[in-house]
Amino acid sequence: MPNDTNNPRLSLAQVDQGQYIPEERKMVPRWSFDPLLAYLDGHFQPLLEQAKAASAHSSAPSKPNMSCCMKIGPSDEELRERDLFLASLRAAQTCISRVAPSIPDTKHRERGGVRGMGAPVFIGFDAEWQYCYAGRNRLLSVQFHLVGPTGERHEKVIEVDNGEYVEARPCLTEALDELLDEAESYCVFDEWPSEVILCGFFTLADLPVFRDAKQFIRQTQGVNGTLATVGKPAELKIPLSDARANRLKSRYSFVVGENFDPRVVSVRLIDASRLTPPGASLAKVGEWLGLEKMTLPPGYTKSDMASLQRKRPDVFKAYGLRDAELAVLYVLWVLWFCNRYLGLKGLSATLSGLGVRLSQLCMRKDGVHPDVALNFTTVRECRWSNYHARPVSETKRVPTHVRQWFEPFFADAYLGGRNECYWFGPTPVSSAESRLYDHDLAGCYVVSLAGVMALDYDRLDIVRDVQAFVGHVAGFAEVEFCFPPDVEFPCLPVMVGDYGLWFPLSGVSIATAPEIELALTMGATIQVKFGVIIPWMERSEVFQRSQKTNLRKSKAKGKNINLEWDGDVLVPAKDMQFPPEPHGDVGYRPFESFSIYTRTERLKYKKKSLPNEFMKGVGNTCYGKAGQGYKDKRSMSPKEMDSVKIGKSAISEAAVAAMTSGFARAVLSEILWKLPPGAMVVSATTDGLLVDGEQLDLTGSLCRRFQDLVDRVAPGTGMTELKHLIGQAV
Repeated sequence: MPNDTNNPRLSLAQVDQGQYIPEERKMVPRWSFDPLLAYLDGHFQPLLEQAKAASAHSSAPSKPNMSCCMKIGPSDEELRERDLFLASLRAAQTCISRVAPSIPDTKHRERGGVRGMGAPVFIGFDAEWQYCYAGRNRLLSVQFHLVGPTGERHEKVIEVDNGEYVEARPCLTEALDELLDEAESYCVFDEWPSEVILCGFFTLADLPVFRDAKQFIRQTQGVNGTLATVGKPAELKIPLSDARANRLKSRYSFVVGENFDPRVVSVRLIDASRLTPPGASLAKVGEWLGLEKMTLPPGYTKSDMASLQRKRPDVFKAYGLRDAELAVLYVLWVLWFCNRYLGLKGLSATLSGLGVRLSQLCMRKDGVHPDVALNFTTVRECRWSNYHARPVSETKRVPTHVRQWFEPFFADAYLGGRNECYWFGPTPVSSAESRLYDHDLAGCYVVSLAGVMALDYDRLDIVRDVQAFVGHVAGFAEVEFCFPPDVEFPCLPVMVGDYGLWFPLSGVSIATAPEIELALTMGATIQVKFGVIIPWMERSEVFQRSQKTNLRKSKAKGKNINLEWDGDVLVPAKDMQFPPEPHGDVGYRPFESFSIYTRTERLKYKKKSLPNEFMKGVGNTCYGKAGQGYKDKRSMSPKEMDSVKIGKSAISEAAVAAMTSGFARAVLSEILWKLPPGAMVVSATTDGLLVDGEQLDLTGSLCRRFQDLVDRVAPGTGMTELKHLIGQAV
C-alpha cells in the first residue's frame, strides 16, 4: 500500500510503521505496537509452542490460563502482578519518546491531523438480547473489553432497561466516552489514543443495537456479509466535557496542530469472524486461544437470556464479557502472529486481505514487482478538487492497455468449478468390498494458481488453429464442439442461464487451453470461432522490468525503495529459496513462492490447530482475490444503503483466474473420463469426486502436469487424498 503523506487516514499497516505523520515531520513522536506485542508474547507464545510440540508428536504443555472465566474484573493479586509487569515494561521502553517540538505543517493541520498521540486501544464488544416480537428484539446489555497499549485491560457492562425501545438503548459515542474515561483513570493508557479499534464477532448483528448506530454504520463498508471499515477509519464525536476537551487540547495541540479536536475519535471496525478460517465459530476461537467460551448453566437457553440476567446476574455478565474478550483477543492474536511470524505489520480487515499482502510480499521477496508480474501500470490523472479549489493530480494503478482491451473476454472464460450430481436419492448400501470413496485434489486451487506464469500481453496473438491450444499455454477460445456419443463425461463448460455450468455432448463454449486439449484427447471435433493465446513473459524480462519499475518509483519519491514493503519484511521459511528454482520454465510463476510459503508455514503446526488452519485459510484466499470484480457479485454498501458491485482487488487478473479455474476443471474431468467402465459416480464437486473405486487413473497428461506442480509446492505428497469412506450416500 503506498504511503500517502498528504492523507493522515492511513491503514493500520502504515500506522504501525509510524507513517501516520508525513515524512518531513520526523521530530514528531511516533508510537508502535511493540509494547503490546511484548505483552502478547507471554499469552500467545505458549499456544504456538503447544501447536508445534503437538505437530512433532511430543508432549504438549497444558493450556495457558489467560483469565478467570467467572470473575468480573481483575482481582487484587492480578492487579499487583499487572502493576509489576507494567513497571518493568515501561522501564525497558527507552526508545519511545513522549514529547517533541512541533514542526509547522499547514496542509496536515488543515486535513485534521492525528487524533491524540498514543497508540491505539483495542476494544472488544458484544451485545446480549432476546426476541421480543416480530421485527423487534429486546436489548439486555452491551459488554466491552478494552486492551491498552501495554496489555492493561478494563471491562465494562452496560445493562439496559426496556431495551425493546430504541430510545432506551445506549449510544456508542457515550459508551466509548465513558469507557475511555474510566480506562484513563485506571492508567490503562497514558496518552490519549490516536485510534480506537473496535472488534466484534459478526458485527452486523451487534453494531445496530446502539441508538446512534446509523451515524457510525454509514461510515463502514459491507465486507463478506458483515460490517467493517476498510482503508479510511470512521469518525465519531464523543461527548467529552469541556474541561476534559480543553485539557487534552492544551496537551496535544502544540504537536498535532491547533485544529486538533479531542472530541473526534477515529474508529476502525474489525469483524473477527472475517479473520478466522472459514466456518470457525466463537466457541472454536475460544478453544484455540485456551479461553473457552462459557456455556449456559443447566436450565437456561440462549433464547431466554433475560431469565439468566434476572436470576444469575453474575453468570450473565461473565457470559457476555467472555464473548467480547474472545473477539478482541483473536484480533490481537492475528496482529501478533502476522507481526512475529509472517513479517506483516498491522492488520487487515479480512483474511483475504492478509493473503493479498502476503502474496505481493512473496513476489517482492523473489525480486519481482507485483505490477510487472500481474501487468499493472501507473497513470497520472488530473481532476478538480473542491477542497483545494484548484486542479490536482493523482496517481492510479490500472491494468496495462492490452490487458484492459481483452479483459472482458477473459472474464467470460473465468467460470466456476465442475459441480454435478449423477445420482438421485439414496445409493445402494455398499458391502465391505465396495464402498464409496471421497477423493479430493490436494490444494487444488493453490496448486493450480502456482502453475500460471506472468503473461506478456504485448505479444498476444489471435489464433484459430485448435492445435495451438495443446500444451502448457495461456489460451482462451470460443469453440463449437461435438463429442462422440459414447463419451459419458464431456469436459467443455457451457453456462446455462441461472443454472450454472453444464457439460453437454455438443454446443458452443468459452473454454481454456487445458479443457480444449482434453476435449481433443477425448475425440471431440472442435472449431475455434475466436481464440487468444498470451505467451508467457520471458523470465529475464520479468526481472529486468521489475528493476526498471523499482528504479522509476525510487526516482519519483526521491529515495531508494526496496522491493519489499516499507515495514513489511517477509520472515523466510526454513530452507525455502526465493525465488524458487525455475525447473526449466521460460517464465516466472507469480504465486509459486506464496503457495510454497503458506504450505511450509502450515506444516510447522499440528493439523486443525489455530496457526495451521489460519495459514490454510490465508493460502486459499488468493484464487478468489485474483478473480474478484469480474462477475456481477454485489455487496451491501451502508453508505449508499444499496448493493454495489464488488470492485477488483490489488491482484485481480481475469486471465490468471480463468486459467486457474479451467485447469482445475480439466484435471477433474480427465479423472472422470478415465474411470473404468461400470464405475458408480455419485457426484463431482469442484475439486473432488465421490466414486465406488479406491484407485484412480492419474496417468493422463493433465494429471501428470498437476502432479508436477504438487511436487514443486508440496514435495513428497500425492495429488489426491481420501477425505471420507462411507457405505451409502443420499
